[in-house]
Amino acid sequence: MSRRPRIPVYLKTHVAGLGTGEGNIVATITNELDKPVRITYMDIMPYFMRVYMHTLAVRMTKSSQEIKPDKLNFVLSKNQSPTLIEFSIVVPAKSDVQISYDFERSFLRWTEFRPDANKGVLLSSTAIAVSTCSVATHLAIPIMSIEGSSQTSHSNSTLDCSFSESDGMTIVYAKPLLIILPTPDFSMPYNVITIVCTVLVAAIGPIFSMTTSKPLKKVVDKEANGKKSETSNRENENKKDQ
Repeated sequence: MSRRPRIPVYLKTHVAGLGTGEGNIVATITNELDKPVRITYMDIMPYFMRVYMHTLAVRMTKSSQEIKPDKLNFVLSKNQSPTLIEFSIVVPAKSDVQISYDFERSFLRWTEFRPDANKGVLLSSTAIAVSTCSVATHLAIPIMSIEGSSQTSHSNSTLDCSFSESDGMTIVYAKPLLIILPTPDFSMPYNVITIVCTVLVAAIGPIFSMTTSKPLKKVVDKEANGKKSETSNRENENKKDQ
């Protein structure tokens, strides 16, 4: 049984930033080959994450040299549709390239949250399409950029291979990222209901009992009153005699 050869190109992603407001997506691509390779970066962001495309930066991790994408296509989120990002770059040999862009978490309605919202939301895995031969300026999945904006620039890459259907493309996926969204206190409705019911019972209870209960008549025992009056008269007479 033959094993599939390992592609010496790695992709790691993580989320930077504090709090549940703004954040930063950082992806690091490592090329261990002795020659540069062309990769196509692909990412899908949900509608509740507003991506700022003007903050997109592609740099070398060691020299901080900026790399300009050969082709950049993106579709911004609209009407709860995801944001699609796709561009092609050349990763130099034996080097690391860092891709970063800012985003902002949106406030959702309480009905839009999934169960166990405090756990967070898993994003779809970022992917790169890797080819040991250049794919020129073509993208691996051009259908993603039909309705998006497109920016094209020429690269000074030394790779000179034409794109064909026989070229092998390997897609490398990163681990999904966990995003914590600003979540409301879901127990608040129950607390409000409990407090309101308690106040209503405390206020309406006495009023209801006073308006609905019948007044009790005081029963007077004549015989007992007569005996009490006789005893009191005798005591008064005894005091006078003394």
